[in-house]
Amino acid sequence: MLLLPIGCDRAVIQRHAWISYGIIALNVIVFLTVCLGSDPAAESDLITKWQSTIAYMQDRAYLRAPATIVTLLPKKLADRPVDTRTGIPDWRIAAEQETLDSMAEEVRTLYDDAPRVRWSFIPALGSFSTLLTSIFVHAGLLHLLGNMFFFFATAPVVEDAFGRPLFVALYLIGGILATLSYAVRHADSVIPLMGASGAIAAVMGAFLVRFLMSRIELIWIPIIFLWRLHVRFFVPAFVILPLWLLLQFAAFPFEGESGGVAVTAHIAGFVFGVVFALVVRIARIEEKLEHPAVDKQTSSLGEPRLAAARAARADGDKAGARSAVSDLLRKQPANTEALRLAVDLAFEERDDRALDSLASRLLGRLIDEKQEEEAKNLIHDLAGVGSDRPLPLFLSRAAMHAEKWGDRRWAVTLYRRLVSVDANGPRAVSSLVKLGTLLRREGDLSGAREAFLRARSHQACTEEWITRINAGLRDLGEDSGGFAGETPWS
Repeated sequence: MLLLPIGCDRAVIQRHAWISYGIIALNVIVFLTVCLGSDPAAESDLITKWQSTIAYMQDRAYLRAPATIVTLLPKKLADRPVDTRTGIPDWRIAAEQETLDSMAEEVRTLYDDAPRVRWSFIPALGSFSTLLTSIFVHAGLLHLLGNMFFFFATAPVVEDAFGRPLFVALYLIGGILATLSYAVRHADSVIPLMGASGAIAAVMGAFLVRFLMSRIELIWIPIIFLWRLHVRFFVPAFVILPLWLLLQFAAFPFEGESGGVAVTAHIAGFVFGVVFALVVRIARIEEKLEHPAVDKQTSSLGEPRLAAARAARADGDKAGARSAVSDLLRKQPANTEALRLAVDLAFEERDDRALDSLASRLLGRLIDEKQEEEAKNLIHDLAGVGSDRPLPLFLSRAAMHAEKWGDRRWAVTLYRRLVSVDANGPRAVSSLVKLGTLLRREGDLSGAREAFLRARSHQACTEEWITRINAGLRDLGEDSGGFAGETPWS
């Protein structure tokens, strides 16, 4: 059974996430060139004999560190002075030194033949270079794929939001701090720490702060070899990411010297990512540095006015931003980037009337430009779970497009929202009829009947609509004669 993240509802980005793609490519290349030919059995034998050699030397303070293995010993052990006042016979010291030298020679040979171990971080050695290389080494194909799926689901949008320099800092510093956190807990361990999960956890933490209300798409494959029998579904980021972190805390007491999952690195990386994103938000780094960069890279005919609006928004001058973007839209009503900014401003100021109009225009532009995924994202953002904005025009158009896309359940949800926020509006009767029709197709005959009856009893229902409603009721096997009065429905 597999449960993996495969994307998020913010999947449309404004700039190519070259850093994220490059990191994925580098991980794959390292796996193919360094990890694929590794011998897990030989590595396990190396670790066992390595630990035995260290323990043998620790118990005998009168033995010197063999030159062949001095760089593979914990520093305090390698630098330990030889105790010459033990009273142990020289012949025994010589014999045990020979045994230690032989053990060291075997460990060195096994170590030199284990490239994956050499690239990994060994807490007892504390090599600075492997703090970086270990982030790109993986224990196996499933380890690599699991990490890359989590990374691909979150990293591109974080890179797009924060910009490449900040994203590189987030990834590398997060990975290094995660590794060092594990090393503090297991300072004398020679178990190799490998994998990008600490760095990826940092990206996930930043994603949670920056895209709290977004949804992550998961795929569940109950039988690995029958991958076509899968289920795809969305889970809010504020649910799945904290849940993942809680699982790490649950596993924290059981993290041991036998290897396995380095949950300490996961927790430290995630916490760093959260703090990093909070600093970016509090210092308004994204608004000051990245919004102008986005404007430049996604240039349009109205770029100067758009840049001015962005700058005003970054400075907290919402009135100036609205004025600049309104001026641009008067001259270029089809400017998609200006519409995006206008929608953001209306959303932030809770100007629902303006938001309804602007979001409807933006949705239309996205549909005209065949940006279907981005149109879906807009609908999820403004009409998704937890949204309470009364946007009748937008909801009406969103429901219509959901129906065209063949997503009846989504359309039903949107029509329900529309009826609840605009019960007496001009679209109430048509929305109820469409809702009844969709529910009938979905097999919810009781819900369809309630929708049709509510439409028929609505004060704005005309003779033409009554004819259509009665036809719908007949399709349900109902007696369409007369008015049954209002039926409770919510």
